[in-house]
Amino acid sequence: MPVLPDGSFAANWRLRIPRSLGVPTASRRFMGNPRYVPPKPRLSIPPANRRYMGPIVKSYTPPRSPSTTSSSSSGGAGGISLPSTTNPTFSGGRSNAQLMALARQAVELEVNPQIKTMEAAYRQENVDYNHLIETLRKQLGLSKGDVKQLYDTLDVALQANAQKQGQINAQTKASLGASYDQLKSMIGSNYQGAQSRTTGELSRLGITDPHATQQMTADQQYLQGVASTNKTNAQSLLDAINASTQGTMTALRGSAGATSGMLQGQLQQEYDKQTSQAAQEHLKRAADIWLKRKILVSSRPGKINQTYAALLDQQYQREMDAAQAGFNNQIKLAQLGVSQASQQSTNTYHQNQLALEAQRIANSAAAQKAKGASQSGLEKSLGYLQNLTYVKQGHVPFDVMQQILIDAVNGDPSRPDYPGFNEKYMSQYANDLANAVHSRGLPGGVYTDLLNAMYKMFGK
Repeated sequence: MPVLPDGSFAANWRLRIPRSLGVPTASRRFMGNPRYVPPKPRLSIPPANRRYMGPIVKSYTPPRSPSTTSSSSSGGAGGISLPSTTNPTFSGGRSNAQLMALARQAVELEVNPQIKTMEAAYRQENVDYNHLIETLRKQLGLSKGDVKQLYDTLDVALQANAQKQGQINAQTKASLGASYDQLKSMIGSNYQGAQSRTTGELSRLGITDPHATQQMTADQQYLQGVASTNKTNAQSLLDAINASTQGTMTALRGSAGATSGMLQGQLQQEYDKQTSQAAQEHLKRAADIWLKRKILVSSRPGKINQTYAALLDQQYQREMDAAQAGFNNQIKLAQLGVSQASQQSTNTYHQNQLALEAQRIANSAAAQKAKGASQSGLEKSLGYLQNLTYVKQGHVPFDVMQQILIDAVNGDPSRPDYPGFNEKYMSQYANDLANAVHSRGLPGGVYTDLLNAMYKMFGK
């Protein structure tokens, strides 16, 4: 332990140097940080040493132990000298540099794995974030591709449907025109045949009337005009239907294209939102991990200093213990003469103690003999239970049988009116046996065997 100029011991690891020592302010700084104050260590210091002891200094000189003599330091008769720093007991102490190296090694063994764990967690966080962004990017590409392919397929289907509808309309228009032309031709043929037959019949009857078929001619012209008009109207209607169908298909294709672009835009917006949230969470987690690492790194010097102070204190304590042991040896040597002088009285005392011990052993033997007589019944009952067939086969463990029997005959220690191992209460013990067997779900024969064992215990 360092010795300050005022004679006190320096063991206060908090580095509070009294200004009375004249130490410059720059030396009060720790590890280059003027505002750094290491935490108070959790050291168990003996009450005798719990006083202000100053800073830890580079040079360490164990204090000289006090001496108690009846004369000068020449070692006159009747004096007892405590061991000093020249005692070989102190030769095994470590230097301050060795203690600092041990403290640094111990702290690094504790802190370095934690720092590496934080660094590994930081790297893993970056890997996880990059993997998440890559996954979102792939999902965006796949989703956009699916939407585009879907609506491109729909556009092709709509275009093919429009072409098919145009072809069907053209075929229907041609078929309809041919049907009306055929109808017009059949009307003309039918009326011409009727006129010929009418003219022939009138000629056979000898009637000559140039106006006889005039009405038929007018009807023929009217019906053929109606057929031509209907043909024109029907073809116009088919053209209008075709134009409407083509316009509807064009509108559907335009709507599908707009919907495709809108969906792809929404997918992009969702991707941007998710990546933004992921980036914020990633930055927060990474900052937390790196902050913990910085705290561990910054706490390492303080922990080294704390461990160094603890090692220095322990070494000082060991040296004080060694000094105390040497002092005790001196005391024992001084007391040896007194012990030899009182040996006779001690022998007499031991003889008396031996006589008392012999009497105690005799009394104990008598008590053991009486107790053995009382335990013979218990041995018989337990031997009876051990020899049961189902106990030997392990169907019911012997420990269970023994526990049920002992618990029953123990009575109830909390009730003075229900003592244990009293044959007057055998009926109540039997009830306890029955309740124990029933609560454990054991066969009824177990109760009979336990009852017989209890009878053997009480010599019945």
